[in-house]
Amino acid sequence: TIPEFRDTLIQHLESVKKSIDERVQLKREYDSWVNERQMQTTEKRVDTSQAFDASSVDIESSRTKSKEQDTRSRSGNDTHADDVDIRPIFDEEPMAEVQTTAEIDVFAIGQQHTEQPKFNNEEEVV
Repeated sequence: TIPEFRDTLIQHLESVKKSIDERVQLKREYDSWVNERQMQTTEKRVDTSQAFDASSVDIESSRTKSKEQDTRSRSGNDTHADDVDIRPIFDEEPMAEVQTTAEIDVFAIGQQHTEQPKFNNEEEVV
């Protein structure tokens, strides 16, 4: 029985070794794949940033050209869009509807209501 046990143990050890070798190979393949993906991502980032830099140069040069054209086409008293200070005008306070029911008809003009009406299950104000 001891020789049988020894043979069985050796078979199991060989099986374990084979399994470990397969896992090592799969891990290498996975690491290689991850490394390749990281390289592709880095290359895409570099390509994108280079394209962005090139497009921003194009935008800057076109802005400079358009400003030169605007400056040449302006007469002495014209106001340029960049020189105008445009601000919103608030002549009226904003009006917001807070709640409208049969019992409550409230409109708030520039006020904040921190307390909300409470309703029961029949959607009636309590």
